[in-house]
Amino acid sequence: MALLELLNASEIFVQIINFLLIFFLLRIFLWRRFLGFLDRRREHMTQELNKIQQAQTEVSQLKTEYQQKINQIEETARNRIQSAVLEAQRISQEIKDQAHQDAEKTIESAKEELQFELRKAKEALKATVVDLTIQATQQLIQEKLTPEMDKKLVENFLTQIDQAP
Repeated sequence: MALLELLNASEIFVQIINFLLIFFLLRIFLWRRFLGFLDRRREHMTQELNKIQQAQTEVSQLKTEYQQKINQIEETARNRIQSAVLEAQRISQEIKDQAHQDAEKTIESAKEELQFELRKAKEALKATVVDLTIQATQQLIQEKLTPEMDKKLVENFLTQIDQAP
């Protein structure tokens, strides 16, 4: 109540009139400028947000493109590695086949040499048997044959065969 005693009605009326007068003057002179400033500021912020969103979209697109390029590079690398592995397997198989052919040639050559040596040994054995037979025949012709002599000649012949080279 003490507050109401300090205020009188004429002062309150003058304060209200002053407030309304200042309000209308500010509205007429400054309000439009202030709203224009706020509109420009809002428009500027909207443009900046649009630019940011556009930049984010571009970054997202670039990221997608780079990921696709990386995937392509990885796929190309996998294909090249796979083709290199296949080529290495082919070369390995060729080397194995060549080694197998060389081994077969070596075996055939060894067989031929063995047959040649076997023929040579047979010929030598044949010559030795012929020589021994001739010697045994010569001894038979020179000596008179009896069953004991016959047995002795065969034993000598067998002994000579065992000693033959």
